[in-house]
Amino acid sequence: MHLLCNAFFAIKGHTQSVIMAAPIQIIGLGSPYGLDQVGWRLVDALGEYLPDEYFEPGLVVTGNCAAPALLPAMVADAERVLLVDALSGPHAAGAVCRIDPQELARFAGVASSHGIDLQQALLLLESLSVAPPRIIIFGVGIGAAGTDNPESAIDTVTAAALPALVAAIAADMRTFLATRALQPQAG
Repeated sequence: MHLLCNAFFAIKGHTQSVIMAAPIQIIGLGSPYGLDQVGWRLVDALGEYLPDEYFEPGLVVTGNCAAPALLPAMVADAERVLLVDALSGPHAAGAVCRIDPQELARFAGVASSHGIDLQQALLLLESLSVAPPRIIIFGVGIGAAGTDNPESAIDTVTAAALPALVAAIAADMRTFLATRALQPQAG
């Protein structure tokens, strides 16, 4: 129950406690503890920095997920899913890495884990036949960010990552929307 209560979606700054469908879903993975908040904080901030055109009604929802095991229920009807998660290991604090799901094995042991790891959650999506056509993961390096003052470290990592993450997500969305516009509409 705790995990389900931490799965929220927002439409341009309005957090929803229900799972909402949209073609594009941007989901922050993490928890309310320590540097694991980075994915949540970054996704929460995206609405302020991405152009309004990306937030046409019904096009994009953003949300936070406390456990990758919840992803099947969250992304079942999406065409594109962008996941944002803290990335430990040798990555500089605030560095943004674009990771295709097939590359996750390369990050074994450094991608964050929430009961089941992200790679297992993506396999679960496939086995349940709810995997969106395209999932992109944006790992955000937390480096050796100060554990003496976690709140300060979270602010530092978030501030360092936000410009690159906004640019990467905006570029991805532009490409996706242009491709989507060229496809024949069903109906």
